[in-house]
Parts: sequence; structure tokens; C-alpha cells
Amino acid sequence: MPIIRDNLNVDSGWEKTGAWVDSTKNVSDGAITITAVTDFTTSGWTKTGLDGLNVVMMAEFSPGANDYNQIIVRATDADTFLRGYVESNKFYLAKVESGTLTTLQSGFIVPYDSSETYIMELVVFGDMFMGTLYDSLGEVLIQLIERSATISGFTGTRTGIGANTSTSYTRVEGRVLTEYYNVACFGDSNTHGFPLDNLKAEAWARRIQSKRIVSDLKTIKSGVSGDKVQDLIDRQAADIDPYLVTGAHNICVVLIGTNNRNDDPSDVWAEMQTLIAQLITAGWKVYFCTYPHCYTERITFIDDLRALVLAGAEAEGATIIDIFTGFGCSIGTIEATDGLRVVDNEVHYTIAGHRLIAREVLKIVRNNERTSIS
Repeated sequence: MPIIRDNLNVDSGWEKTGAWVDSTKNVSDGAITITAVTDFTTSGWTKTGLDGLNVVMMAEFSPGANDYNQIIVRATDADTFLRGYVESNKFYLAKVESGTLTTLQSGFIVPYDSSETYIMELVVFGDMFMGTLYDSLGEVLIQLIERSATISGFTGTRTGIGANTSTSYTRVEGRVLTEYYNVACFGDSNTHGFPLDNLKAEAWARRIQSKRIVSDLKTIKSGVSGDKVQDLIDRQAADIDPYLVTGAHNICVVLIGTNNRNDDPSDVWAEMQTLIAQLITAGWKVYFCTYPHCYTERITFIDDLRALVLAGAEAEGATIIDIFTGFGCSIGTIEATDGLRVVDNEVHYTIAGHRLIAREVLKIVRNNERTSIS
């Protein structure tokens, strides 16, 4: 579905839902200002054109002292809806039933400054409710996810924004979702983002999402430093499978193997086959990445393991993403770090390296899914 954007220069399409009467609004000069009268739980205004059970909506704002900047989804009336909101230096996902607010997930915003500009985004699809807070440049600061029958139980179709006292939103966008691409990024320290200064925003798994606000593709990052293939096999059930979304395109992108560099490539490939089969059985569509060269003395391991992946991954049911080629690697030769790898250890990636991985992953996923993921 198309993105609904409001330039907030003309008051158009903003409505109260049901008994939502406890606020006033003003739209002018590129902003919508909502002023609550007494109770922030009934201060919402919903947007025409964003009527849907499955939606994504974002709003840009500066928090102020006590504004409770909030997005509302699956609203039936003033007493029944899902909400994401900012209170002081914390971000919350919550539900309101019979007028009672209950927290579902929460976390601290780091860094936080009430005078800065933030972008809040909520996605609800099937039994999944996800909130992401970005800085003004679109980098992820915190992401919260709730997946449960509780979310499926909310059947309202109105979407909007609200406030506690008086607050202004300077950008509002949203879209009704007919499809959803739920991408789990599974791996070791290079998926986690070590040793980047801002791994929450700069790791390749985050870069896929952070540049695609109000999109139908969102990522979950699960990288653990030091992990080998067997570690992913062991922690899949706890760290990845709980985020399968009913009715979505559930995709798992795997980047693993460098910590197995002292093992026999055939043994590592056998473990990779087990991992691929286990992911597919759980309900994931698997995209398996090759690793670029790392450590001068281990280029033969990388070359031999890559050959096994290229020869066998598709037969196991996985789609290959050849990061090795994307990095410009050549069989049997260790390349200069060329700005993609961290100079002092060769095994971890710079911001440029993470950008390249994100670009390669998005390219293959888009082509393979035969869709204009946006």
C-alpha cells in the first residue's frame, strides 16, 4: 500500500475515534500540535487513510519535559488500543483495555536529550507489535518487540497520535501493510557490530532497517561475539524463533564461520547444513552469506568453506549471498584492508564494510523475493 504523508500545512483527515474527546489540535506551518485537557489516555487523533489492522506509522517530535509523545494503533475507541510512547528517558510499548494502561515492553533511550528531535515508529502485523525509536538522522536508538496472542486480540483499525500535555509533531507518515518482511540477522561479532563505536546504529543488520523507516521490512539483530556455527544451532530456539511473525515473510540472514577458522571446513559445512535445516523446519526462509577473507594465515579455510557453501547451500534450501565477492576477494589471495576491514585484526568490519554487507543483503533479498520492498 502507498505511504500516507501529511505535510501538516492544512488540517485534513484528522479525526477523533469513539469517545476520544479529551484534547484539541492545531495543524499549521508543518506541524500538528495536540493539547490534552486532563487525561493523556484519551488524547488521541487518528488519521484517515491509515485504517487497517496491520500498519506502520511514524511521527517526528522533540520530547519536551512531560509530553508523552505517542503513536496509537489498532484503536477501537478511547478505551481499547495499542500504544508506543516516550516518557522522560524511557520508551514503552503498552496496551489500553477498558481504559487501563498496561506496559508490555520498556527500555531506556541512550543517548537521550529532551531538546533533541526523535522519530518514533510503530509496526503492528498479525501477533507482532514492534516499536523503534530513531535519532534525527534515522539511526536506531532502541527497539522493542512484543509477540503474543494479546496483540492478535486487538482488532481495531484506527491509527493516530496523541499527547499528555501539549506537544507538536513535525512529520507524520504511515501505511497499511498487506505484506511484511521480518528479517532476523543471525551471526557472531560482525552481526553484533563489534568494534563499532555505535553498534546499535551502524551494524549491517541495523543499517538494513535504519534507512527504511515506514517500510514493510524490519530487522531483528542477534549476533554474539565468539559464536561458532554450533552456537547458532544451540541458541536458535531461544534467540530467533520467538520472533517468527504469523503471516509474514520470515527471513533469516546468516553470517557465520570466521570463529570456526581452526576447524576442518568439511566439519563446519556439516554443522551449517544442520543449522539451515533447523531454521527451515522452524519456519524461516534462509539466506546464507559467505565470509570475506580474514586473517592472512586462514585464507585457505575461507576459500574451502566458501566452495562448500556455494556447491551445497541451495540444495539444502538456502539462498546464497556471496559477501566474499561483494568485498572484492579473490581465491588464494589476502586483499588489502581497503577500508572495509578493521586494520588491526582483519576479521571485523568498518562502517564502510557494514554498509557494503547491508547493500548486498538487500539486493539479493529484493531480487529473490521479486518485490519492491520499500
